[in-house]
Amino acid sequence: MLKRSRDGRCQYDRRTKRELVEASLQPDISVAKLAYQHALNANLLRKWIVQYHR
Repeated sequence: MLKRSRDGRCQYDRRTKRELVEASLQPDISVAKLAYQHALNANLLRKWIVQYHR
């Protein structure tokens, strides 16, 4: 779920982040394409992937 903070930035709940990260880890999935399909910056999704692996 997407929420906007007072300063206009988007905030995503943990469940949404986890679902997108797990989808990006599937074979033959492009991180850039997945991010584009969900109106995300690809670098932000990559950051979530790195955090997921920690």
